[in-house]
Amino acid sequence: MMVHVKVWEGLLESSWQFLIQVVLFQFRTPIGHKIPFGLVYIPNGEFWFRVAGIVLSFCAFLYTVTEYHILLDGKVSQHKRQLKLAPFFTVNFLFRSLTLSLFWVYWKVPALIACVPLWLSNMWLTRKTLLSDLPDRANQHLTFCWVVGGMVSQLTPALALFYGQTANKKTINYFYRRNIRINNFLLLSIFSLLVLHLNLNPDDGSLLNRNVLLGCHKTGDPYSMDEFGIYDIEHFQQVNSTTHQLEIFGTNWTVREATSSEYQTPTDKNSTEYLYRPLYFIAHDCQPGQSPVEMFNYVAVPVIYGLGIISTLTSFCTFHMD
Repeated sequence: MMVHVKVWEGLLESSWQFLIQVVLFQFRTPIGHKIPFGLVYIPNGEFWFRVAGIVLSFCAFLYTVTEYHILLDGKVSQHKRQLKLAPFFTVNFLFRSLTLSLFWVYWKVPALIACVPLWLSNMWLTRKTLLSDLPDRANQHLTFCWVVGGMVSQLTPALALFYGQTANKKTINYFYRRNIRINNFLLLSIFSLLVLHLNLNPDDGSLLNRNVLLGCHKTGDPYSMDEFGIYDIEHFQQVNSTTHQLEIFGTNWTVREATSSEYQTPTDKNSTEYLYRPLYFIAHDCQPGQSPVEMFNYVAVPVIYGLGIISTLTSFCTFHMD
């Protein structure tokens, strides 16, 4: 039972940590040198620390979700089987987390409107599965299972059962298929609304450049707080004139300096940290004739729709449980 508890907790934490880090990486991407504990100089360390955090969260998720699937079969630690399960959970997780991250990056708080139907539908499906597909079982803490299950099954097919309980082949396949099809329908429908919203405002830099990796800033236009990922007027004024070009990874990027809230000047007079004040990516300058929405259409649209199609096809997979 304790293994089940730890895996379920790890699944919740790692999946949402990955999503949060991906969102932050898209609208406030850090760059700058790093000297952790004053010992080792790491060029562009701020950037690599964030990348490492995203990779570690993904690996932790993939391990825990595959282990949880095996626990539902009444088994423990079958590593070869976990490797076989990895592609299925990877494509579904990446599709959902990347799609949700775009909602949060572009829509901010209104993205809650997109998340609520996902949460409600997943709570309903979890509850329906536990009550109708396992009618002869005494479902312990049913409310806990469908409320918490509604949270995690937004990001991956995972049937929430109370600690120590198992599921059979029929139940798992019933839940996974419906979970994938319901979530994919909702996510692709809402994403299509986002595509329409952005393409109806193709030159709105304040909206499109919230994603610093996919937007571009029109030369001559003033910067907005949304483009900087800053929502305090005083902090915005501190760094509004600090933008400059910086060659990173062999390419010129536009960066801004960190505000006083993002970076605290070291009090130690002997510290060299002040030499490496963090920088943050902002949308690069548009090329002649380029619109801020172009990179979104060229990169995000085919990636999300492509992952969505592959993810939907995985709903036809059949899992065998002992």
